[in-house]
Amino acid sequence: MDFEYVYSAEQDSFRREVREFFDARVPTDRRGPVDPESLDDDTFAYFREVHREMGARGWLYPTYPKEYGGGGMTADHEMVIEEEMARRQIPKHFSNGLVLPSILVWGTEEQKKRFLIPLLTGEETCYQTFSEAHAGSDLAAISSTAVRDGDDWVINGHKLFITGIREPDLMYGPFVTQPDGARHHNMGYFLIPYPTPGVTLTRMTLMNGPGQLFINFDNVRVPAGNLLGGDDEGWQVAATTLEQEHGGRGAAFSPDEDTQELLAYVRETKRNGVPIGLDPTVRLNAVDNYIESQIHRLLETRNFWMYVTKREMTYHGAQSALWRKEFKVRNAIREATIMGPYALLDHTDDAPVAGGSPEVRQRRNVAWTHPGGTPEIMRLIIARRLGISRTRERAAPTPSTATSHTG
Repeated sequence: MDFEYVYSAEQDSFRREVREFFDARVPTDRRGPVDPESLDDDTFAYFREVHREMGARGWLYPTYPKEYGGGGMTADHEMVIEEEMARRQIPKHFSNGLVLPSILVWGTEEQKKRFLIPLLTGEETCYQTFSEAHAGSDLAAISSTAVRDGDDWVINGHKLFITGIREPDLMYGPFVTQPDGARHHNMGYFLIPYPTPGVTLTRMTLMNGPGQLFINFDNVRVPAGNLLGGDDEGWQVAATTLEQEHGGRGAAFSPDEDTQELLAYVRETKRNGVPIGLDPTVRLNAVDNYIESQIHRLLETRNFWMYVTKREMTYHGAQSALWRKEFKVRNAIREATIMGPYALLDHTDDAPVAGGSPEVRQRRNVAWTHPGGTPEIMRLIIARRLGISRTRERAAPTPSTATSHTG
């Protein structure tokens, strides 16, 4: 039985259109850096303009509604675009798109037009501001506040470990609006333009690089129209954001360059004149990486299919996220076992493996077990949604389940 996906004539025609655009617009030597943290200003500016041109065509967020700046296209179109971007190593939009479903589900018509259009067309970028010093996985423990003052909200507090390239045009996240209110019913969810007086960004140099920030809010005034949802619905709005971050949308295309580069290294490398692929331990480690990578791809593809066909989702997103967080660490360990010290040569060293990408993975795959919730949090979500925990929960509303939109 042939399990290969066969593209339709329409899909092939669209692929030619996308490929011709990228071939004409992006020279073959223009690509994202191996280490995203080493992105230079020229490359950043160049691809910001490419993203804007993609946004004008509806290709940046192809399945989002046209009236808000998306492409109004199908999941098939998204899959083709992502495949062609990966083929040319064209970086994705330099923005945290996890706010988009929350705006679609919870936003007013005015908010959708005001905030979605510049984000979906690539004119603006945004940061997700959730974590605080004492509130990471336990998001409900945040202490940063928003106090109503006439037609504004005044925001004070801080957020940290915030991922972002350069500076954003918008930030979003929950802040406590009712200090004495019940847990999960005491916060609002705000969209904060940047720059705004009182907001300061400080880079944090961590194990995975300088791409994280500490953000301080000092009497920051935000118009009441920038509150998404009700005064005390911030937890519910944030849950829609997290549903996608936890894997609830899946992925149309989830390539694993890590595994492909490792397999190429095993095929091509010799030690003392002997191909390392002849070593049975090396082969077993490489095959384990491949198998775990394929499991992740299938989980992501299943979730994407469930999302775009409006199937009810429960534990599925957290299951995929849990697998990704843990198998990536295992794969990095096996890669280091196979490559030895060569896995630690970065892009500034002489003759690094695959341009230095294994070194990036040795840092990144450990650090990225935390964002979006630790593995323990994913297990808790799975248990609650399977009904085997002391408490139960349902998946948060998403554009797939709450409206006619499928972005």
